[in-house]
Amino acid sequence: MAQPASFRNQGRSDLPISVLLPVSNGARYLAATLDSLLAQTLQDLEIVAVDDGSTDETRNILEAYGARDQRLRIISQPRSGLVSALNCGLAECRGTYVARMDADDISLPHRLEKQVACLKAHPDMVAVGCQTQIIDASGHTLRRGFYPIGQENCRRYLVTRASPLCHPAVTFRVDAVRAVGGYRQAYQNAEDYDLWLRLGGSGEIDNLPDVLLKYRLQARMSRRGNRTSRL
Repeated sequence: MAQPASFRNQGRSDLPISVLLPVSNGARYLAATLDSLLAQTLQDLEIVAVDDGSTDETRNILEAYGARDQRLRIISQPRSGLVSALNCGLAECRGTYVARMDADDISLPHRLEKQVACLKAHPDMVAVGCQTQIIDASGHTLRRGFYPIGQENCRRYLVTRASPLCHPAVTFRVDAVRAVGGYRQAYQNAEDYDLWLRLGGSGEIDNLPDVLLKYRLQARMSRRGNRTSRL
């Protein structure tokens, strides 16, 4: 499959991981999300935050954090939607691995360390997710989110049921995702599921048994399609 021009000839670095964080009018929870990423046990990272035309305090919050920590890189674009923001950020990621993150969720401290270690230990794996803790708008725990464990179980679930991975809880190999063309605008209501289907042809996907993400359940336009499969 041909790669979009923006994904070609990306410079490599020794940076282990980039966090891909699209945000549109996410000021309410953004600081807590950034705090959880900057407090990771894996400290050698960058956060690529794509501000998709926000009109609230999102930009000010990003700039304040960026002034304090150079690991945060801010990219701005006119309001273009989630898929556009994801591809824009994906083109800028310099890490060998990319962790997805939404601007209202919380990554637990060992999330990135454990997911990177898993991908390093399994060269055939192109993406790894984890279990989740579902929280409400106030941060109170609602229930546990369960996702299939084991490569065969994930492959079977992907083909016969729905997405086996929680999108904002996934870390993937950036080269593998770029090789299949990144996210596709035609599947904007299920951009993650479409990506997993294409990635399945190049490697395995799996989930860790650990709860590593607090997933905030709320009505958001950016959460259509990819937020309901295994809650």
